[in-house]
Amino acid sequence: MTGHEGARPSEGVAHVVRLCHPAVGIVNGAYHDRGERMEPAVGTTGERTVKRLDELADQLVGHSA
Repeated sequence: MTGHEGARPSEGVAHVVRLCHPAVGIVNGAYHDRGERMEPAVGTTGERTVKRLDELADQLVGHSA
């Protein structure tokens, strides 16, 4: 089984709700998997990759790059 297959919706949303609580120290832009902070995947933090992902995100939301 990969990812969150087989998890009940209430299990999935519990992690989101916990992370949204003001008492939880969230680092803006951090990655989380089932409520646990994770390191980003190798290759996703390089300057060129980050710039390209920012450009794609801008295109998706209708901002001009």
